[in-house]
Amino acid sequence: MISGRLTLAQIDRTLQQARSTLQEVDEKVQHTTLQLARIRQQESKTYQKLATLRLDQIEDQTILSNLDQADERARQILTAREQALADLKQETSQSQGRQTELEEDRQRQNRLLEEAAQQLEHQLEVTHKRLQQSPEFTGQQATAQRLLDQAAAAEAKTAQANQDKEVKGLPYRNDKLFMYLWNRRYGTTDYRAWPLARLLDRWVAKHISFEQARRNYYMLTEIPKRLQAHAEQLQAQAGQAMEELSRLERAAELSDGVEPLEQAVADRQAKTEALDQAIADEEQSYAGLISRQEDFAGGRDNLFQQAIAVLVANFRSEPIPQLREEAEATYGYSDDSEVDRLAALRQEKTVLEDSLDEKRTLHRRRAAKVHQLEDLRRQFKQARYDAPNSRFSDGQMLEVMLGEFLRGLLSSDRLWRALRRSQR
Repeated sequence: MISGRLTLAQIDRTLQQARSTLQEVDEKVQHTTLQLARIRQQESKTYQKLATLRLDQIEDQTILSNLDQADERARQILTAREQALADLKQETSQSQGRQTELEEDRQRQNRLLEEAAQQLEHQLEVTHKRLQQSPEFTGQQATAQRLLDQAAAAEAKTAQANQDKEVKGLPYRNDKLFMYLWNRRYGTTDYRAWPLARLLDRWVAKHISFEQARRNYYMLTEIPKRLQAHAEQLQAQAGQAMEELSRLERAAELSDGVEPLEQAVADRQAKTEALDQAIADEEQSYAGLISRQEDFAGGRDNLFQQAIAVLVANFRSEPIPQLREEAEATYGYSDDSEVDRLAALRQEKTVLEDSLDEKRTLHRRRAAKVHQLEDLRRQFKQARYDAPNSRFSDGQMLEVMLGEFLRGLLSSDRLWRALRRSQR
């Protein structure tokens, strides 16, 4: 007799063995799949190379007497490719011509812009010289300059006062008793405190001579504020003076007729910028045309790839003897060697495909065994066959039956019926 717990352990060991075997088969399937993928990749490259060789022969007209339907279609595509390349070269040449014309237009427009700018600059010089003879303008100019100087001086004084506040005010800020009374607004109308606190604050203020220090620190902090306000006022006045000066200058310029000259400069500048944009657009278009020519030169264009695809599809459908016969009809031996290589790859691929089918079939069988054992173990537990009082009459026979199940000599139903008969 063997206990139900030990019987379940036997089933578990058998399940682990089945899972391990399934894993080994799975690894073999994956390995063969990778081998087959590499063979197919090499086969595809060989087809591509064979198609390229065939295209070269078609272009050289070495096999025109023996063109089949695929070769004829490839030749038609190559003819269309030649025309497309000719059109592309013509378009590239036209783009070069347009770039040359645009550059010449831009040079002419730039000369016109320089002429208009020189006329405007000359008129402005005349106007500004006349303004220097105007008492109103020179007086406003002097006023603006004076206010600017005063504002700059006030700004410098403000900066110095702020620096003094930081340097000279440091001893005050480091004095804790002084800052205590200062923060409480002692000595000002804002000071608030209870009578006892007032008495103590008065004693501290007298002890450190707070009133004199307060006045000094107040001036250190207040002077920068006043100077800043004064500087801002002077800056505002200087700004107004400069605006008036600009108004007088602009009025004089308009009276001397500079507006049409300014408009001429703006118009010619706009035309120059438009030509610059047109040149940039044409250069970008030209770069695209050159890139397409590079694709044609490297065989990366769509038409060349279409021709390759036509021939590859035809080669895939042809048996090796026919491919050998076609290769023998051409000059050279390059395509003959590629056909030999293709024959070897096809044979190896066939062997691997057969092997993969066998391994996949074995994998399905092993997976089915694992699932059946999992179901049997689940039934075993649900029936409480692993209970403490459960026994099985012949443990050795059970082990033999589990082995036969793994080898496919015994079904899961028969194994379960045997377990039920043996259980006590």
